[in-house]
Amino acid sequence: GVSRASCAPLVLLALALASAGPLLAGAASAGASARGTRLAHPRGAHPGLPAQFDGNYSDPNHPGCPRAVCVERRAVRGADGDPGCEAPGAQLKPWVVPVASVSPDGTIVVDFSSKGGPAGLKGTFEGFEKVWGIRWEDGNFWRRHDHDAGCTGDE
Repeated sequence: GVSRASCAPLVLLALALASAGPLLAGAASAGASARGTRLAHPRGAHPGLPAQFDGNYSDPNHPGCPRAVCVERRAVRGADGDPGCEAPGAQLKPWVVPVASVSPDGTIVVDFSSKGGPAGLKGTFEGFEKVWGIRWEDGNFWRRHDHDAGCTGDE
């Protein structure tokens, strides 16, 4: 037969795995985030609510240049600089492009053609912990800094 002494290591292993469950789940979530999988949305932004995109963003391809998404107004506003937006005395050229569509699955399509970009660039709202933003299909990631892009009221 099987003695109690030979079962002790199995009991300890089972207890260790049971108590590590939440830790292992967290590690799996962190691994999913590193692969770009969308995780739970931050407070005030939930799947199925197009307003999750509303906010002010930074674009690493245009450092210091403003970017704002306003789904209700179906517009993305921004500015590009010459030579750049961070340089002292930079001349900013403001622009507004239309939001072509927003889906409850967390995707947005924007028409950047009026400023020389693609006509239907698709983006996905994603993030992890305190870093949330739009991952564009060209690989760029706009990080959202706040959820208030001045999308309500008159301009």
